[in-house]
Amino acid sequence: MYLPDDPVAESHYNQNDVEKAKLLLQETGYQGEELVWLTTKDYEYMYDIAVSVSDQLEKKLGMNIKIEVYDWASLNAKWEDAPGWHFTQTAYSSYNYFPLTLQSYWACDTTSSLRCGYCNPEVDAAYDAAAAATTDEEEEAAWRDFQRLFWEDLTNIKIVDTPSLALYRKNLKNYDPWYRIRFFSVWKEAQ
Repeated sequence: MYLPDDPVAESHYNQNDVEKAKLLLQETGYQGEELVWLTTKDYEYMYDIAVSVSDQLEKKLGMNIKIEVYDWASLNAKWEDAPGWHFTQTAYSSYNYFPLTLQSYWACDTTSSLRCGYCNPEVDAAYDAAAAATTDEEEEAAWRDFQRLFWEDLTNIKIVDTPSLALYRKNLKNYDPWYRIRFFSVWKEAQ
C-alpha cells in the first residue's frame, strides 16, 4: 500500500541500503539461526523468487536461509501451522485494487485462506474507518493511518514486480488491463 507524499513510506520503502539492513538485523538479535522459507514449484515464479531473494539475504546479510518446497495445497496448510517457518511468498496484484479487498490478509477476524497470521486491532480500526468514511478526506486519513501501522509492523514486503503485456484493439470497449485476462462487461464495437 503506498499513498503519495507519505513521509512514513518514503523513510521505509526501497532504500537499497545493505549496511542499514545489516544494522537492523543486528538490532533484532539475530545470531545466524536457520530461518525457513516456504515455497512451491506449482507456481514456478514463487520458487524462483524464494531462491533469488534467499540467495541475496545469505550473500549480502549473512542470513542462514533454508528453503522448503511444497505443493500448493501443502504450502497453504503450512501457513495455518505458524511454528516451523519464517518466510513465504504469494502474489497479488495491487493494480486497480480497492484497498479493502486486501483486508483478508491483515484483519484479525478474517477467515480467508490468504491471511498471514497477523492481528492488530488498530489496523482493523483503520479498515473500519476507511469503510465508514463519508468524505474523501476521511477515507484518505484512514488509509494514511493504515499505512503508518503497516510500516510500523511490517507484516509483509513487496519484493518483486511481475509485469505483463496486454494488447487489444481499439474497438474492444470497457476493457481494463489487469494481471489476469478478464472480459466481463467488455464488448466489441462494430467498425
